[in-house]
Amino acid sequence: MTRARKIADAGRTESTFIGLTDRQFIAALTKAIQEQQALIEALTARITTLEGSIQEQQALIEAQATAITALTAGITTLEGRITTLEGRITTLEGTYRT
Repeated sequence: MTRARKIADAGRTESTFIGLTDRQFIAALTKAIQEQQALIEALTARITTLEGSIQEQQALIEAQATAITALTAGITTLEGRITTLEGRITTLEGTYRT
């Protein structure tokens, strides 16, 4: 036995040790399991809520991506029309200068 252990045990008597009966031990374990089960259920509910939020965000992102694609197509169309108009303006300017 180590010196530290001897010092720690020096003041102890048999009556200072706490014991549990089988019934008390089972009750304590049952309570601990119930508390853990409650925590598991709460965390499962939180995960479910967060997964739902993720799906909602993904749907919003997909909708925004679709809108961006449509806007990009519209911009491309407008750029083409601007180029056409610039060509016509250049032609008209040449016509009036001569």
